[in-house]
Amino acid sequence: MSTMNRQVRALGDSASNINNYFTTGYKAKEMRFYDTMEGMITQETRDFNSGVPRKTDRELDFAIDGVGFFEVILPDGTYAYTRNGSFKLGPNGELLSPQGYPLSNTSQEKIEDTKFSYDELASGKLGVLNAGLTAQHIKVPTGSGVTLQPNGELETDDGTPLGRVTIMTFPNVDGLQEIGNGIYLPTEQTGRVEEVRTGEMNGQTHLLQGYLEASNTSIVQDMNRLVELNTSVKSQMKVMKLLDQMQEGLTSTITRNL
Repeated sequence: MSTMNRQVRALGDSASNINNYFTTGYKAKEMRFYDTMEGMITQETRDFNSGVPRKTDRELDFAIDGVGFFEVILPDGTYAYTRNGSFKLGPNGELLSPQGYPLSNTSQEKIEDTKFSYDELASGKLGVLNAGLTAQHIKVPTGSGVTLQPNGELETDDGTPLGRVTIMTFPNVDGLQEIGNGIYLPTEQTGRVEEVRTGEMNGQTHLLQGYLEASNTSIVQDMNRLVELNTSVKSQMKVMKLLDQMQEGLTSTITRNL
């Protein structure tokens, strides 16, 4: 990949960060450049550090303050992961992501006994695997309010248990593949999925009800990067145009003297 192509891709990342400044749970992109023995290589990374929790007072808005992802279930039964905790109720009272994917209701005991590898998640037997772990989706009775406990337990107003919001992570989150709208899938590079403990003393992750996680993009940083990259790309385009003109002139001179 040429230097200019790399910079054009980096321009796209900065523009995407700016456009998603107000997107819940959005994680900033960054194109990194590395010099190696085989030449320059590029790697697109995401900053998975937490954004600032933004108070909404909506009882179905949940924010993760720390590491981890909400686990949702795609239509084909595949587990996917998101930081967007703006949930809603489906027609049968089930908790759904903004895209309409059910929130996973996996019991703590089964998580402790089972770890998924990428091969297991990607295999055609995923539906059978999921069926053994998820008995049902989290469903809220009609007209009932919900309370999210620090450990992820979800209850009705009168204390009736509804299920548990489990937060999951991977040894290498940089290996996650985004499939759009802040939804991620594991890959061979992510390693095995693991549960993140919440609500414990000195824990690294906390669950907040009535909050949404803001994006972690920096408008100032991305605007500065946008200006720098745009200037660099324009300079290279001028040089390329000058080289083209020199080549045309040389070709014309050779043709006249043949």
